[in-house]
Amino acid sequence: MKPMTFSFILLFSLLLMGCGVEGETATAVSTALSTAVPTRVAAITNTPTPTQPPSTNTPMVTDTAVASPTNTATSLPATAVPTIAPTPLPPPPGEIYFFWDSKIISDLNINPVYSLYLATPKEISERWDIQPLVEQIIGHPQVGLSPGKTRFAFTILEDKNGDGDVSNEGYDRGLDAPNIFTYTLTDGEFARLTSEYFSGYLGWLSDNELAVGFRAINTNDFSWRQVISEENVPDEIRNNALSPDGSMIATHQNSGQVSLIKTRTGEIITIANEIGDPATEMIWSADSQLLALNQPSVNQLILVNTQSLETIPVNLSSPIRYLVWSPDNRHIAAVQETPDGTGLFLLNNSDISSQVPLTTQGQVYSLLWSPDSSQLAMAITEREKEASMHVLDIESGELRDLWQSTESARFYIADWSPDSKWLLFFNGQEWSPQDDEAGIYLINKNGGESYLVLDTSGSRDPIGFYWLPEVTSR
Repeated sequence: MKPMTFSFILLFSLLLMGCGVEGETATAVSTALSTAVPTRVAAITNTPTPTQPPSTNTPMVTDTAVASPTNTATSLPATAVPTIAPTPLPPPPGEIYFFWDSKIISDLNINPVYSLYLATPKEISERWDIQPLVEQIIGHPQVGLSPGKTRFAFTILEDKNGDGDVSNEGYDRGLDAPNIFTYTLTDGEFARLTSEYFSGYLGWLSDNELAVGFRAINTNDFSWRQVISEENVPDEIRNNALSPDGSMIATHQNSGQVSLIKTRTGEIITIANEIGDPATEMIWSADSQLLALNQPSVNQLILVNTQSLETIPVNLSSPIRYLVWSPDNRHIAAVQETPDGTGLFLLNNSDISSQVPLTTQGQVYSLLWSPDSSQLAMAITEREKEASMHVLDIESGELRDLWQSTESARFYIADWSPDSKWLLFFNGQEWSPQDDEAGIYLINKNGGESYLVLDTSGSRDPIGFYWLPEVTSR
């Protein structure tokens, strides 16, 4: 077998820290959206019992600290100044899934134990139901949503060597390892996929098949197949990227060769031979027809048509990073370095024209396209704890200033609503989540008042947001 390395597709990074495990049974939570000052998240006791992973004989320590109740939510603190009057709109549609370790932090070295939560948006003046679906997700999970948005796959750290302890430190030492589980949105089914400690997790090939390294597992009958024969696996793989439809894996080798592997047949197609930048980003378009190869060290972007194998080089004036394709595949947005800071880079795929509609002395980050591709949300940070959120209208070029704060050490844009009218964002006032005011907020795309959805003060920051259309059955 040829030696190789393999990097995972991560929807968020794995931060391995500390030792030991601390957990709790997360309670269902609910907040209302009105005008009173928020305190903590209320505990609700009459919600459905969430699913817990199978026991691994792991001792758990329960943190008894709980959030004090609230039935209200409010706009952001006075330091957050909306710039445009709110526009009345129907209530936000869909359902919001996210991962959160809700216990109050007593020690940052304690390993996180997440739960998968579901938030159901309601009228602004009504209660939002927020409840856990799956608990005891130990470690920093890798998460993937199937192409049809029907199933989550995520990892849970387990006790590999049977010593009765699970921790990220144990993972570092080879004593603990993750296994893969799935949660089906339509019926709430929770299932274990692996039990022998996997490696090489890639992502979904279809709604019913998940790639695990160069193998694939059927999530219905748990049968395995080989995606590609190991003797044909390219040596010294630097990184790889699975196409959104699961039909191809793009691989970048240390030799500079970039290849496509067809996941159904195992066929390997070479598309480039001289991609030498080790920091090369490989970003797929939403329809899996185009692959962007970004080489920041040489200021060049290469667009590859994966059907015709035509390549189009795009020379840049300065490096770009953090590329994101629009859902309609027409534009690429990225952060571009400038002499005085950063700028927003926008490439039109139809004529390969580019523009920089925004430059700042600060840092542009958290780029997020609306589902209908008409708008691009972004965050900007300049001085210490000074953050702002903006939305660019692609057709008109109008840049709207939605929100700003001088008390924002931890800020990111979480997701758009399915109808492209609302934005969900997270803000924490201090650098550490301990003894901090923090929460998830909602704001309309046209600006106006922002509303607190969930108070997360003193707990770990929530991660992995997915705002999806409402599931018809569960």
